Amino acid sequence: MHRLPVDTAALDESVAPLTAEARRHLKVLRPQDGETFELFDGRGAWRSYRYDAAEGRLVAAGEREYAPRPARGLVLFACVTKGSRWDWTLEKATELGVSRIVPVVSDRTIVRIPPAEREAKRERWQRIAEDAARQSDAKWVPEVASPVTFAESLALVKSTRCFVGALTEPRPPMLAAAVAA
Repeated sequence: MHRLPVDTAALDESVAPLTAEARRHLKVLRPQDGETFELFDGRGAWRSYRYDAAEGRLVAAGEREYAPRPARGLVLFACVTKGSRWDWTLEKATELGVSRIVPVVSDRTIVRIPPAEREAKRERWQRIAEDAARQSDAKWVPEVASPVTFAESLALVKSTRCFVGALTEPRPPMLAAAVAA
């Protein structure tokens, strides 16, 4: 079954009001009359719709359903990698059920993101996470934070209840000492 992201309010409508992007996606799919689609909001709610070929629209075929947010969330702090590897990281984190992704730009990160471009990057990355949720049947789309420096990420790490870190060579200073500072 194909899935399309929509605003939460759209799930209450008997005829689905689709975003421009969802309409383009629907057109590319070339649905057959009666084909079923699932519309979801990325916040745990979804509803089944059936394609009406005569009208060229999606008509409600079921009741709105809801999956509660998992009791425990998982936050991924990851340094931004160059090229498509970062997109892949976002996709896999979403598929694994991460609830929040914090992109980190450290001293050793090759990718540099000027402050003026950070919000545009975050919006693009949020769309990638949304697409990954659509393809993997995830009911919740993770929040992708704006990129932060390593120093800024330490304050965020301090606010997490449990932290597990993975670092590579050359051996950096102890993370616990950096967080305590």
